[in-house]
Amino acid sequence: MKKDWLMIFWMAFLGCLIIGYLTWAVFFVDKPETKVSVFGITAAISAAVTSVLAVNINHKKTKEREFEFLILKEKQKVYSHFYNALFDSFHNSRVGQEDFSQETLNELMNFKKGLINWGSERLIKKYLTYDNIIAGNTNVLEIITASDEFLREIRKDLGHEEAKNINLVGVVLNPEARKELYNLQSNS
Repeated sequence: MKKDWLMIFWMAFLGCLIIGYLTWAVFFVDKPETKVSVFGITAAISAAVTSVLAVNINHKKTKEREFEFLILKEKQKVYSHFYNALFDSFHNSRVGQEDFSQETLNELMNFKKGLINWGSERLIKKYLTYDNIIAGNTNVLEIITASDEFLREIRKDLGHEEAKNINLVGVVLNPEARKELYNLQSNS
């Protein structure tokens, strides 16, 4: 922040200097050769100022992009814990195991820890809604719909466009389960 103020101060100083030179050259200098020299000096100062500004702006934008990229990488790590837990739970339900394995619970806890640090406020609210819906609910369609909505919210948080025509939970399901899901959705 201090560096920004220093840059602003120097740019304002150089701007005033250029305006002063131009005013002096236009109103107080009589010789054309001297006017040309003053205009040349102001052009050189202007070129230096614009090149310094361009480099500073480019450097600042590069740092912002790097920072956004690092945040995105951290979010991807956090959300991969949720994906692992979700895929494990769907796999366990396919093989008839109702309880969560210790590994799935660990993945879910790692996701929750990361969600607190890296999730947006909107995503945290969606997760709490999702968690409330799936807690003790036996209606498969409600659970899958809530899972799909939460997956959409994760994708939005990662910067993807919202795709309402795609059932994201369908990616996790096998073809028979996907057909059954589509039948359930069309009947309701």
